[in-house]
Amino acid sequence: MDLSFRIDRRLPSGALVKAFDSEAFRELLEGWRSGSLADSGRLWIELDLPVGSALGESPSGGLPLPIVCIERTPGGVELSEVLGILRRRELSRSQSRTIDEWSRRMPRGARVLYAFGLWSRPGAPVRVEWVGLPMADAAGVLRPLVPPSVMAAVERGGGLMAGVERPHVSFDLVFGSDSGVEVLPRVGLEGSFRSPPEKDPRWRSLLERWTRAGLCSAAKAEAFLQASGVDTYWTARGDWPADEVGLAGHAVRRLSHCKLVARPNGQLEAKAYLLFQFVEGKDAALPASIES
Repeated sequence: MDLSFRIDRRLPSGALVKAFDSEAFRELLEGWRSGSLADSGRLWIELDLPVGSALGESPSGGLPLPIVCIERTPGGVELSEVLGILRRRELSRSQSRTIDEWSRRMPRGARVLYAFGLWSRPGAPVRVEWVGLPMADAAGVLRPLVPPSVMAAVERGGGLMAGVERPHVSFDLVFGSDSGVEVLPRVGLEGSFRSPPEKDPRWRSLLERWTRAGLCSAAKAEAFLQASGVDTYWTARGDWPADEVGLAGHAVRRLSHCKLVARPNGQLEAKAYLLFQFVEGKDAALPASIES
């Protein structure tokens, strides 16, 4: 289970730094607030949690080292510089040229929107996530870049994701000590629809395709489609954090996106994501959607 939080630049950094007990995270947070990453967009932190687990702690008493995600803004910090920061070591000229060459291969309008430091994963790779690459074109564009072992799954996944709005495509990288750049055998294919399922039947059609393909059960698909809603202290009394937020307010749930992860030998893994927002105040207006 992935649990992600969007960080507000107005949020005091002391509590975050203490929670993760990581010099690397402290340096990244400072760079995002006022340093080399100050003109980038939003910052996300993500925790990898086993299904059914509570938030664990590291041996030092803080939370486990997170995955960090930086939103890139047009005209902001160069991608190679962002990847060097996430890698915690500057890219070589050869590595930067490789990244630039990949960018030139992408169709017009496609760009890296998010860059991730997968610090909690083995080998601490980085991830680049492209937006504006139509799902129908993904296999052709990725074929020269990613390991051949994942291409069968990429092609199958692209068909199963056909028609999604806001398509995103991602792959993971590890860098050698000097010049090497290796693309790992994993590709993410994701997308969503701007309107909720009750107004856009394409959500249901997408998940029905996944169910027929054996990627999810009909029960899980239906649970996701029905997940949007609003809770208050009175509807979720046993779980409501009254000590932290009081009795007023609304906890809003909306669908975020669906994702297929392509792996070697034609394997696909299906994932679905929700967005949550707490709206303060007894009579506050509830958002029609949650900005991700």
